[in-house]
Amino acid sequence: MKKDITLIIGPTGIGKSSYAVSLAKQKNAAIISADAFQIYKYLTIGTAKILPEQQDNIPHYLIDFLSPNDHYSVGQFLKDVDILIKKLRANCQHIIICGGTAFYTHSFIYNQPFDSLKSDPQIRLNLTNLAKQKGINFLWETLHQVDPERAANIHPNNKHRIIRALELYKLYNKKPSQIIQDTPLTLRSDVSIIGLMGNKDIIDKKINNRVDQMIKDGFIDEVNDLLKKGFSKNCPGFRALGYQQVIDYLNGGIPLNEMIELIKVKTRQYAKKQITWYKKYKNVDWI
Repeated sequence: MKKDITLIIGPTGIGKSSYAVSLAKQKNAAIISADAFQIYKYLTIGTAKILPEQQDNIPHYLIDFLSPNDHYSVGQFLKDVDILIKKLRANCQHIIICGGTAFYTHSFIYNQPFDSLKSDPQIRLNLTNLAKQKGINFLWETLHQVDPERAANIHPNNKHRIIRALELYKLYNKKPSQIIQDTPLTLRSDVSIIGLMGNKDIIDKKINNRVDQMIKDGFIDEVNDLLKKGFSKNCPGFRALGYQQVIDYLNGGIPLNEMIELIKVKTRQYAKKQITWYKKYKNVDWI
């Protein structure tokens, strides 16, 4: 099969968005974002969303289209990407998927059959009620006790994924991470993968510089404006890196310098997890 899809991967802050635009010019391509938080309107500075003037007239999809209050899942992402691929192929366009969220890109290139895994409405309801009674952090801690690997890949505020992981654990009596590993995977044959990478010092420096620039660009004002518009600190969009730290600062919980350093630390930790995930990929053209 013709490889008419190029997936661009790499740790946060490495320059995937600008590279995607450059490549799109060469290939007459459109770009589909695979970022779980750039989908949200108003979350621009903190998500390092590519601005219209930076897109250089290249069509971009799955960016800036949902309210921060809306939930979005990997399943919905896969459905949306499938629709877009059919549309772009009909126009004979090359397709570039620019990733962001490793779970999204992994699910896309490996066609993981999540639908084949059982579900139980009663177990899910019981877990949902438990989250209401004891809080979602209690469920995340429960997941961390039974499966630290899976918990490390789920944000502590992501109730849907935490509940799904615990549901699988109860259904199969196995760690969710092991269930995923044991589920048959089929690598897509229409995708070529380009990976952007640098050594740890370079990546850390890029991240630190990016966070400093975000603050200069008005990240704190962005969050403050969203809170003034009535968005709850617990809305799905605010699960993105940095937003909870800014909210803590605005509420007087931490000083400015501590907030900035905490965002840098969490972003570097996230980049490390991304690299660990991407190293599992095969047939990557690393540059």
